[in-house]
Amino acid sequence: MSKKTILEITNLKKFFVNKGHVNKAVDDVTFDVKEGEIVGLIGESGSGKTTIGRSLLRLYDDFNGFVRLDGKLISGKKISRKTRKFMRKNIQMIFQDPMAALNGQNTIFSILKEPLIVNKIIKNKVKEINKNW
Repeated sequence: MSKKTILEITNLKKFFVNKGHVNKAVDDVTFDVKEGEIVGLIGESGSGKTTIGRSLLRLYDDFNGFVRLDGKLISGKKISRKTRKFMRKNIQMIFQDPMAALNGQNTIFSILKEPLIVNKIIKNKVKEINKNW
């Protein structure tokens, strides 16, 4: 039985223009992530890893190509508020520098529970888990 495709990236391109020079940060990238898979982007500095991540999160809206999350198109110049909410609930980026990404004043539990509560995924379960933590 084949696994369901959760994330589908097709022909992703993101170019930057600086003083007339075109930098092809990401040029025709295609890959899928199936249910249960864990994917990491690796490569040398400047190879486009962060640009791919930022494009998937729509921090760059002006990229070319198609991105589907759980079968829903999340790329394009304009997406609905409902699609944007769905996307933000289901895809996140973990940055390389843990000191900048995580608040050292919080416990691991509080860091992990925040997005679950904000997105109303397991609000009642969090209280139960917290009792046993």
